Amino acid sequence: MSYSIRDIIISLLPVIILNGILLLSWIVFAFIYPHREKTEEILKRMHPSFFGLFIREWSYWILKPFLLALKALRLTPNMITGISLLFGFASGYNYFKGNFATAGWLLVASGAFDMLDGMLARMTHRVTREGAFFDSSCDRFDEAAVFIGIAMYFALNKSIVLFGEYSWAYLLLITLVAMNASQIVSYVKARGESVGVTTTMGLMQRAERIGVLAFFSVFYPFFKLLLASWGFEEHIPLIFAVSVIAVFATETAITRMVILFNMIRNSHKGDV
Repeated sequence: MSYSIRDIIISLLPVIILNGILLLSWIVFAFIYPHREKTEEILKRMHPSFFGLFIREWSYWILKPFLLALKALRLTPNMITGISLLFGFASGYNYFKGNFATAGWLLVASGAFDMLDGMLARMTHRVTREGAFFDSSCDRFDEAAVFIGIAMYFALNKSIVLFGEYSWAYLLLITLVAMNASQIVSYVKARGESVGVTTTMGLMQRAERIGVLAFFSVFYPFFKLLLASWGFEEHIPLIFAVSVIAVFATETAITRMVILFNMIRNSHKGDV
């Protein structure tokens, strides 16, 4: 079955409108950015990644009105963390059901609220150790729920034969690798901090993982129609996204392990 450009545009009209708004905000911010004072908080948190300073500054800029609204509503940072977790669970469920575009938007919402809780805590001077602990713990549950949803979809969908009869098993394995590596990236950093060392090195941190997976999910209807018209397997975009995360999250985990191991060993040498 072939699809016309008109079919694709009609099916993606809500996505086109929303992304048009985001693109307009991007253009406006591009004019503001050179004359805008850089956010000190972002500069402190910068690390080698797929997302540069411009994208991070734009993200904070576009979220600022929502942050002020949350403050006006007297919501606490922990409440925002809980909302982020609920969006994450909803995203995972929609991945399981095969509603990838919906899952992608819910993942974007989860990531946005995950940024807002920390921003709100710093704005209202409510930065606490228990809040940071709660936030980090919820992030792990959130991410696990998303990957579990994807894994269950692949495990139960035996019609995908991209890699042969046992494609579901290969795809399940790739998803589990992505989930495990993502958890290790965060664990290694937390474990290092517990003994007094830290690093922000690695290309595939949480923001990058959300960005990659959300992009290919949100635009899934477009990719599906396009690939179907060319006779290709419709799941290729999602498989690609999960594979990229699996590879680069593993690279990030190993990079952090090596760096922190050497930092810990060198600190012991200094004590001798």
